[in-house]
Amino acid sequence: MSRKTSRWLIPLLTVSSGALMIFVGSLVRGDYAPQVWVQLGSTVVLFGPLYWLQWIFERGVSEVRQQTQETRSSVEQLSHDIETIRQQAVAGLEDLRDVALENVQQRRQTDDEAFRRFEAEPTFANVAGLLNRAWELGGISDRGVRVHLPGTTLRLRFPLPARSDNGSSPALGVGLEEENATVPHDATAPGAAVRGQLPVPWSARQRAGDWAASLASQLQRLNRYPGDEQFDPAGALGQLMRLLRVAIEARTRPPSASPPMPRLKPVIELPNDEWVITEDGLQSLSSETAFTVKDLFDPASAEKAFSYLDEGQAAKLREAWRVAQRLHLSPGSRSSR
Repeated sequence: MSRKTSRWLIPLLTVSSGALMIFVGSLVRGDYAPQVWVQLGSTVVLFGPLYWLQWIFERGVSEVRQQTQETRSSVEQLSHDIETIRQQAVAGLEDLRDVALENVQQRRQTDDEAFRRFEAEPTFANVAGLLNRAWELGGISDRGVRVHLPGTTLRLRFPLPARSDNGSSPALGVGLEEENATVPHDATAPGAAVRGQLPVPWSARQRAGDWAASLASQLQRLNRYPGDEQFDPAGALGQLMRLLRVAIEARTRPPSASPPMPRLKPVIELPNDEWVITEDGLQSLSSETAFTVKDLFDPASAEKAFSYLDEGQAAKLREAWRVAQRLHLSPGSRSSR
């Protein structure tokens, strides 16, 4: 007999037995015996419902205990799940940081490889790729960068690579300009007071040697070709590589690296190995020293800047100061130094 069946059967049998005893009491003759049988029967009849009520109460208590246990188990499981999620989140954030650092380091290695390719073979693609990379980082001016053309006083300006929309090959609109950013003039003619360059374009299909030959032709037309021994387009491209490396590493190199790299404004030119001309003026490559365009034309700022330097440092700052003044000075004006 199952426990569930017994819980219903026992009360029914008890009630039936009590009723039978009451019926027997009603049949017995006498003064005392019938009352005894009726009282016993009534007691037995009452025992049945009490037993049933007790069973219902015990079942309710059991259900409450079971629900309590299930709730406790659910809370423990939820706590376990939350802890698991928290650990996964921490692990996910750590993984995210590792992945990000790996990408940054990989990009830095890619930059180093690009410079090695540029040095080994200064093709259009290598030059354009590094110019784009420096510009994407905000490391160079939107107007391009300048390098000194050895053997002359002229500058080569390398703008951002142009993208053709008509299907033709892209080109670098390289230009020749004077030190003060004006259009170059014939050696026998006075200087112009107009900003601009003489185009020496470098197309994607053009080898570096062919582009250098077109540059030589332009110099000859200007009567400013320095001669075969001094004509050095490779030296100009070497300066460009160094400028772009400075511009890129100023944005990507960790502050803890040695030697430290100062945070630079967008670069325009490197007049020497200690100073850089930026859109905002002049900055040191070895310290946080910087001069705004306004400072470049302020005699008091100039006097203070040169006062604490030794002869060699002063000579390099004076050179950079002069070039920066001429670059930022309006054509036709005269600098104060």
